[in-house]
Amino acid sequence: ADNRTSTQDCLVTTLYFESRSESDMANIMVLNTIFNRTNSPHYPDTPCEVIKQYKQYSYTHDGLSDRMVNLVQVKRLEGIVDKFLLNRKLFLSLSEGSDHYHTNEVAPYWIKSDRMKYIGTYDKHLFYRRD
Repeated sequence: ADNRTSTQDCLVTTLYFESRSESDMANIMVLNTIFNRTNSPHYPDTPCEVIKQYKQYSYTHDGLSDRMVNLVQVKRLEGIVDKFLLNRKLFLSLSEGSDHYHTNEVAPYWIKSDRMKYIGTYDKHLFYRRD
């Protein structure tokens, strides 16, 4: 839509390629990781800068097209992003500070770190907080 901000577009695109087939709560948790990172000294200050950081979100460096073809999912994800932004404080309070996640199909090296605290699993994603 013409009235969407670049931040909203960036967030919708990220959800589309990271978790579009999952529940609203799983998508909200992905958004939580992005916004929790903006509050960390280890990451950039804005959601889009966090997302575009080198090799942080798989779709940004997988070499595949970033064209969103499922418009039903795009519309659904726009609604999730809008609700999240209106209720950000509430949703972030549910996240327990999670700032990392991965799918249940991979086991990244960083999950073995003593600094990573497992928060929970939503659909196919496991969420962690870097302590």
